[in-house]
Amino acid sequence: MAAGMQRVEVVEGDDDDVVLPGGAASGVRRDDDPTGPAEDDHGDTPGVRTRRPRRGLLAVLAGALVLVLGLVVAQAVIDARQRAQEARWGKVPGVLAPIGDRLTVAGEITSDGDWMAVVPGADGAAGTFAVGRHVADDGSSHAYGVDVLTGRESWAVTLDSPVPERVDERLWQSQPCLVDEVEAGGPLVCLVTDRVRGWGDDGLTTLREGTVGQVVVIDVGSGQARRFDAEPADGVHLLGDVVVTSLSLGTRSGSGPRVRLIAYDVQTGERRWSTTVTVPVPVDGDMPTDAAFEDVANVSVGGGLLLVGSTYGSGMVALDASGEVMDLPEGAQMYVWSDAHTAMLGGEGTTVLVRDGAVVTSGRGGGVITPVDDGSSDVALLTLDDGLRAWDARGDQLWHLRGVEPTEAILLGGSVYVLDGTDAVSIDARHGTEQWRRALLDTISEDFYPSLTTDGRRLYMTLTDATGDEDARLLAVDLAGQDVTQVRLPPGTQHVSAGARGLWTTTWTDDGPAVLSLLR
Repeated sequence: MAAGMQRVEVVEGDDDDVVLPGGAASGVRRDDDPTGPAEDDHGDTPGVRTRRPRRGLLAVLAGALVLVLGLVVAQAVIDARQRAQEARWGKVPGVLAPIGDRLTVAGEITSDGDWMAVVPGADGAAGTFAVGRHVADDGSSHAYGVDVLTGRESWAVTLDSPVPERVDERLWQSQPCLVDEVEAGGPLVCLVTDRVRGWGDDGLTTLREGTVGQVVVIDVGSGQARRFDAEPADGVHLLGDVVVTSLSLGTRSGSGPRVRLIAYDVQTGERRWSTTVTVPVPVDGDMPTDAAFEDVANVSVGGGLLLVGSTYGSGMVALDASGEVMDLPEGAQMYVWSDAHTAMLGGEGTTVLVRDGAVVTSGRGGGVITPVDDGSSDVALLTLDDGLRAWDARGDQLWHLRGVEPTEAILLGGSVYVLDGTDAVSIDARHGTEQWRRALLDTISEDFYPSLTTDGRRLYMTLTDATGDEDARLLAVDLAGQDVTQVRLPPGTQHVSAGARGLWTTTWTDDGPAVLSLLR
């Protein structure tokens, strides 16, 4: 070997070089020092500057990457589940289409004081189509459909020829048209008759007996109409696959009001059944005797039943779509609240819940309106009696929460959401314990009345000034009770209400017509 040179042996290693004093490299052993550099008491080589092995560093980075990816995937799964849950809730009756933090007028229509309703949108969308009935100057009546977003009339159907008496503001017909305002796809049904009711100069009920009766069934989407003859009547009602007309027969001495009911097949017009119903008199037998209150029958559809009652709450008779009279529990004496599928009947300190043609349960106290119920809990009925009480379908009390007395509640995702003053409160539907409470406002004027609604993502408290002196307000809180937001409304908004899966504002003009606007 040449002088001045040393032979070295390269020892294979796994890692990068570690620089040694004098410029030698790790993994290099001198022949004249077979034992290698000496080590100190801790097993480290003096003067050796070591670096983390590359393979270990890569392992750490790979582990961190796996952790980050795992978190991303987990969050994606959570987000997907939340979106799926919101989509399911979006199809629950009463749940609104998603609402943003700033609303503007998406479209508006004008009502001239006659009947009008907004048809719910399909698949959880807010309704953007309205139907109505208009009485012309000559007394003829017309049904129409109008696109709320564009304001353009889509179709019009002439219902009947002029009835001069109908022009008089004192004369009226009860419920001349109707449409399902809860679920999309139902027809518009109108009653055509020359029978007229109203109030005379002496304040008594006046009546012109009718000779013409007809039911007009209109497809909401196309405006196509079919007609069938019917007996003259005061009102029309849609119950499943039958159209029921009602004719008030007045009140006999010692009995409640009587009503003649006739059911027709909604498709063919074939007469299905007819019956006369007498509403039970009050327990004390004290019925009004003033002639002005001769006709006191009240006919409505709720909970999948035809409900016949009295404006005085004397009693209640319920019939199903086949005309059979149902046995109602004690306490079902008057109408409290209903939509097409659910009804609350009350009286004598008891509330009875009816859903889709069957009595579900009853409970002690006054009924709490539940416009949204996704069926995720055993709570079937909420009542007020020294606080909030929850009842199951068997009529057993599930829990009793004192200190909270709401007028309406939302049942969603295993929780009961209510307003307690200006506080939003979440209650565990299983145990009846408060989960959270969040103040939406510090104070509120007694002229404002609050209402509660939801789009499945947040709760919304609408505040409307009963005097009309101040603008309406809309506050939102997420379902965890954390983020409170004031939703911006168009300037000058005085009234906000929920309907047809959307938020609406109504503006009354000085000359009579009202403007109904959809907010988005």
